[in-house]
Amino acid sequence: MAIELVKEDIVVSQVVSRDNSQTVIENDLIVPDSKPDILRILVLDGDVFVNSVETGKDRITVGGIIRYKILYMSEDNNTDVKSITSDVAFSEVIHATGVGPDMNCRINCDLEHIEYKVPNDRKLNLKTIMDISYNVSDERSFGFASEIEGADDMQVLRNTYIINSFVGNGEERFALNESLEVPDKNPAILDILRSDAKISNIDYKVTDNKIIAKGEIRVATLYMGNGESMGIGYMEHEIPFTQFMDLPGVDEYSYCDIDCKIVNTSFGAEEDSEGEARFLNYEAEIKIDAIAFAKREIEIIEDAYSPSKRVDLSVSNVELEDISDSVGEQFPAREVLTVMGDNPNAAGIYNVSTKPVVSGYSTFDTKVTVEGFVQCSMLYATSDEEQPINSLKHEIPFKHTVGVDNIRQDENCNIQLAVENLTYDVLSGSEIELKMAVNMALKPIKPLEVNLLDKIEEREEDEPRAENKYSILIYFAQENDTLWSIAKRYGTTILNIENINDMEDSSIISPGQQILIPCR
Repeated sequence: MAIELVKEDIVVSQVVSRDNSQTVIENDLIVPDSKPDILRILVLDGDVFVNSVETGKDRITVGGIIRYKILYMSEDNNTDVKSITSDVAFSEVIHATGVGPDMNCRINCDLEHIEYKVPNDRKLNLKTIMDISYNVSDERSFGFASEIEGADDMQVLRNTYIINSFVGNGEERFALNESLEVPDKNPAILDILRSDAKISNIDYKVTDNKIIAKGEIRVATLYMGNGESMGIGYMEHEIPFTQFMDLPGVDEYSYCDIDCKIVNTSFGAEEDSEGEARFLNYEAEIKIDAIAFAKREIEIIEDAYSPSKRVDLSVSNVELEDISDSVGEQFPAREVLTVMGDNPNAAGIYNVSTKPVVSGYSTFDTKVTVEGFVQCSMLYATSDEEQPINSLKHEIPFKHTVGVDNIRQDENCNIQLAVENLTYDVLSGSEIELKMAVNMALKPIKPLEVNLLDKIEEREEDEPRAENKYSILIYFAQENDTLWSIAKRYGTTILNIENINDMEDSSIISPGQQILIPCR
């Protein structure tokens, strides 16, 4: 009977390319005819909505819109705040070696900086720096040898691995439409100045062939009030959501990598039964991207030989990522920031949006030290009638160390941060206190190289073997020797060497150690 390999297949998700890039987008914004002339810009920022991602040969094409949000004082009435919301489409091509068509690509775009000039009271020149980070993966199948048939005395070297077996991936888009009531203490809506939304508290549950994703959208709205309480109104709402996603093959033992993003929003004022605009109609389109895995223990034959036959082996290797369980911790961040320069003092705070950023990390002695900062964008009320609203940007630095078992020095990590329990308070007109908790989820990513037996063939003897003159050889172990390598070299078995040497722990061999080897 010919010697044959018995193989099993496993599908894994391999990272093909992971990096970030920057792009500069320049465009002009014209004030709509329905809006008054610009006297002075108060706040200019924006959001990015990605609506298309396509991979091709060594490239990624990203398309979407930048939604610029502008608050300004007008020449018609220099005590009222006006707003402009303008969508600008963009399409960027990123060079990424190794990327191919139809691969899974996750994109995250952030506006790092916006510069503007006002050449006249009806026009803005904008220059935007946008960060684009991406992670491209591909599902690949490989066969591994689990058994060898056709040789009774075949010696095999097995290794056990815990593999993140790919189960499937999917994308779900759904719409939310909510009617949000204006709080009783607030004035009715005359004009909506801006509305900001953020997804938080994402969680999921897996059942047979289905993923149930949960989360909430936090909506912060700034508006001009109507009626006797005219002035600037501010309100916050939380919109919970639950979405079911069909994904064949997943079950309660699967685990998922979930990415949830808002891809578009719209809003408008609604009247109540008395004709007052005391409702905000908020619509959002949300995209959920899920990749499902299952931890699978597999035993792979990495090497083989026969004491009685000569065999030729064909060996290859595959590089994987061994992703350990996530380590989660929460740590506080606090800072008192000072209003400086030409910025007017604060009378109250409307909203603070945050974005945690990892600037670097180091691993040493089962510990990971993460450094970074929390970007804070603050919209606040002033006591200055000519500039009733102002914005500030501030970075709160942090440095936190977390213990991680079995981590090696300079090992790569996947780090995700989220800000929770944000509070803020005006201590004085020039001092504002920010407090928050930063949630950190850290996953060590270890490179895993697996040797695969592709083929095994029996080879005819070139010439008859010479008779051994000795029944036992004396061998002195060399550095990096193992009983496997010694037994294979001399055509015997590990068991024979262990028996003749009375070895209690054959896994430990020291250089120079004397080992008796039974000959064929």
